[in-house]
Amino acid sequence: MKTKKLSFVGFGDVISLTFVYLMIVSWVGLNNDTPTWMLSTIYIGLLFTWLSIAFSRDLYLIWGTDTQISVKFKKYFESYFILAGILGIVYLFISFPAEFRKFLVTFLVSFPLTVIFVHSLIYRFTSKVEEIRLKNSKILLAGSPNHAYKLESLFGKMENAKLRIKGIIDCGFEASDEKYETSLANLSTYVSQNDVNEIIVTLPLTEQDKINQIRKICDYEGIRFKYALNMEGLFGEKCKAQQFGDYQVINVRHVPLDNTAQMMMKDVFDIIFSSFALILTSPILLVVAILIKLESAGPVFYCPIRIGKNGEAFKLYKFRSMYVNDPASSGTNSTQKDDPRITRVGRFIRKCSLDELPQFINVLKGEMSVVGPRPHRVFLNNKMRDLSDQYMIRHYSKPGITGWAQVNGWRGPTETEEQITERTKHDLWYLKNWTFFLDVKIVWMTIFGSKTHKSAF
Repeated sequence: MKTKKLSFVGFGDVISLTFVYLMIVSWVGLNNDTPTWMLSTIYIGLLFTWLSIAFSRDLYLIWGTDTQISVKFKKYFESYFILAGILGIVYLFISFPAEFRKFLVTFLVSFPLTVIFVHSLIYRFTSKVEEIRLKNSKILLAGSPNHAYKLESLFGKMENAKLRIKGIIDCGFEASDEKYETSLANLSTYVSQNDVNEIIVTLPLTEQDKINQIRKICDYEGIRFKYALNMEGLFGEKCKAQQFGDYQVINVRHVPLDNTAQMMMKDVFDIIFSSFALILTSPILLVVAILIKLESAGPVFYCPIRIGKNGEAFKLYKFRSMYVNDPASSGTNSTQKDDPRITRVGRFIRKCSLDELPQFINVLKGEMSVVGPRPHRVFLNNKMRDLSDQYMIRHYSKPGITGWAQVNGWRGPTETEEQITERTKHDLWYLKNWTFFLDVKIVWMTIFGSKTHKSAF
């Protein structure tokens, strides 16, 4: 929840811009002949432009949770670049004194640095105020003992504020040996006779009657009412909440690659690695292509249709390794050991995984990643989805040329229940535990690991 209210941050920006402007005029200086009205116009124009951008980008909304700090920093960077763009356009179309270029460059460098410094001071000051406020809080927790004690433990570990928990309200759960501060039936009497200024409820959403009863008591006594939703307890997975107006939207099964910065890091790695891989292996690609054409009639590439991120189909590039291939989109025949369809050149390039090299083209096209769950045919995708409830979660990310399942020996056939289960389990583990260094490790294990090529045929 957020309110359209000017926070300390807004005043900090006004102070920062005014300080930077006065510093530049005094120390860097514009021409002494510059009229006062122009200096005032420049200041008012800068201030008006920045505040207009800031309010339009919701920079000064008071957010309900600290989880929005990263969002606000992102918005600040975007707002700054908008300001820089506007000033650049104004400079191109309006005639200013020659010294204005020096003024403008100095302002664009000094303003963000000053803002960072001032915001740091504001953060430290407001953190201290919040710490004092929270230390003086007298809080009751309402919910099952397990959830209440877990929440109390989390509050106790907060670095900037040790909340004072008075106790837990008995809400009728079976736990006769628990030491409750009061019961739900006696809550109204208790809060009227004791110093309580906040009640945090951890009851499940199915206990609406009890939740409403506590809320009405809080309203009557003027006590803060807060509801702590245990999202992992509700969904059983790591979750992340995002604020959209008055709605908090919960992303169930949040994975690291849902983070924009981490996704961009992976994309940059994919582009750089794939570009170098194609350049360095270009002689090998040429030789393999010639050998394929010399041995048997047919195209150099076999391009089956595979299922990628978000279930989207794409054309995958592979060196042709068989005399006769399945149809690109409707094939159902899996490759078998000693498969008679495989050519002599095909057997060699499959054993060495050279048939996969053209997939770096798919990576550059943005259809695949260097590392990720291996893409499957439509037929196999549907089969594995029916055999494993969580199989389709692997489509949260781009498919990869290599993956965590492959470097751990789960490459090749998916005929048995164990093979399907283990491959899915390894793919999901990769998605939940992704880091840049895990990708680097998988690339290393793909090249030098013994398990990677064990099941290749």
